Amino acid sequence: GLSPFFSRSAQCAVSDNSPRSGSYCAHVSKRTATWQGIQYDINDQIEENGIYYVSVWIRLADNADNGTDCNFYLQAELQEQGQTPTYPWIDVQTAQKGEWVQLSGTFSLENYILPLNTALLYICSADTNTADFYADDFVMYETGSADGSNPAIDEFPTVPIPVTNSNAEVDFSNEMQTIEGFGASGAFGTAQSIQSLPTD
Repeated sequence: GLSPFFSRSAQCAVSDNSPRSGSYCAHVSKRTATWQGIQYDINDQIEENGIYYVSVWIRLADNADNGTDCNFYLQAELQEQGQTPTYPWIDVQTAQKGEWVQLSGTFSLENYILPLNTALLYICSADTNTADFYADDFVMYETGSADGSNPAIDEFPTVPIPVTNSNAEVDFSNEMQTIEGFGASGAFGTAQSIQSLPTD
């Protein structure tokens, strides 16, 4: 299924309609507002002062009624205990019908006191476009820490290796990244394990 991804007030389902890799992707539909989409709770995977790289690929649905393209945002929703939520912007890209586009960037927890009441990553659209879209190949890993206690990890590629439905060995002691994409087991493993996955 989609776990650990879930709906942000939209209809989200596993789809085998032209995934970017593997056998499945996520299909997001029945959106009536631009903030609606798909989201992922990262509260159990973040650390004080952590800096995180995030990437996900999206594709505008072929049957989208609102034109041939749409601007999509990758954002976080972070809320400290008893405080108002903040919505750090990570990336925005224009998605075309039938073409996969990457949303990627970093966000920092330097100014937040953990544990957070809410820590979500989500995909939504801009303007008034509530078109259906697909999402696939989500990647997240820690690149360092704002206070310098955890130096940047140099061995990761600038563009993460595409995630596929693979039987790669996983170290379950360190939850960092979804390794099998949407519609698979939803297992988590170290980013080091991801580097052993095939690139095609």
